[in-house]
Amino acid sequence: MNIICFDLSKRAIELLKGNEGYKCGRIHAFVHDISTSPLAEELVPECCVDFVLMIFILSAVPAQRHCAVFQNVAQKLKPGGFLFFRDYAVDDLAQKRFRSSAQIDLCTWKRKDGTRSYFFHSDYLGEVLRRCGFSVCALEYVKKTVTNVKEGKEMARTWIQANAKKL
Repeated sequence: MNIICFDLSKRAIELLKGNEGYKCGRIHAFVHDISTSPLAEELVPECCVDFVLMIFILSAVPAQRHCAVFQNVAQKLKPGGFLFFRDYAVDDLAQKRFRSSAQIDLCTWKRKDGTRSYFFHSDYLGEVLRRCGFSVCALEYVKKTVTNVKEGKEMARTWIQANAKKL
């Protein structure tokens, strides 16, 4: 199995490349913005990927580009290939911590560093996936209590996860 991975953050890719596991020769990591352009054919040919894992990626992308991201991903997946997705959901603790002045629209908030955070509703995510060429196999909210042992605090987190099959 070969692994192709990319991120908007140069620092994230540098951290990955510094990990011992990266040196196996089967991982290719690079900086790329999937929301503005598809992956180059020479990097990833069309219809050659078995599955895509998107973890806390789409929340940083403006909502008007969500479908473009899924379409770019679908272009590289084999027919019947799977997309596994997890991101922030509405009412997550991260959303509740924002000041009202940071709210851009109903689901989008601006972080102090200028980046955005989108908090997903299941109806919206399912509709976008279907519109972009996927059959939704599972779509659910994940609620979890996370404990910060150092501070002795329990935090209620809410994420959304989906798996979808390319049509």
